[in-house]
Amino acid sequence: MIEIRQEQNEQDLPGIRQVNREAFPDTGGAKVFYEIRQTGAGVVSLVAVDDDNLVGHVLFCPAAIASQGGEVRGMGLGELAVLPEFQRQGVGTMLTNTGLDMLRGRSCSFVIVVGHSSYYPRFGFRPGSQLELACQWESIPDESFMALILDRDAMGGVTGVARFVGIP
Repeated sequence: MIEIRQEQNEQDLPGIRQVNREAFPDTGGAKVFYEIRQTGAGVVSLVAVDDDNLVGHVLFCPAAIASQGGEVRGMGLGELAVLPEFQRQGVGTMLTNTGLDMLRGRSCSFVIVVGHSSYYPRFGFRPGSQLELACQWESIPDESFMALILDRDAMGGVTGVARFVGIP
């Protein structure tokens, strides 16, 4: 049975690295987000465990939108990885839903993600352009940059460039 829990940094880090290497063999994992995780500042890092074996990981890190009315803070879904043999079994969905529920409980205004346009809409993510939000990286295709509004009042009238804080 899969258990979702908060990352225990030193204990889980080797397993997280392994999951990312196996889930994303072409890139070797999300190295930029590894650096963000190390800061610990406002990061939500969850792992999926099956019989004491780490099989999945999701990381949410601080994000911001530079809007005409000022900067609005939220979170960015920085990495979601599941071991290949556990993919298509709901592990990624469990990780994402647990993280989003935690963020809702923390009064998070929004979540951004750069990812597969066929995967993230199931959680309510929409292309950023539909919300008048642009990605900090102009080379990202429109359909790959998405946002989920968690607090409609806080996001009322907010438009602009959304960025993962601390990532150039």
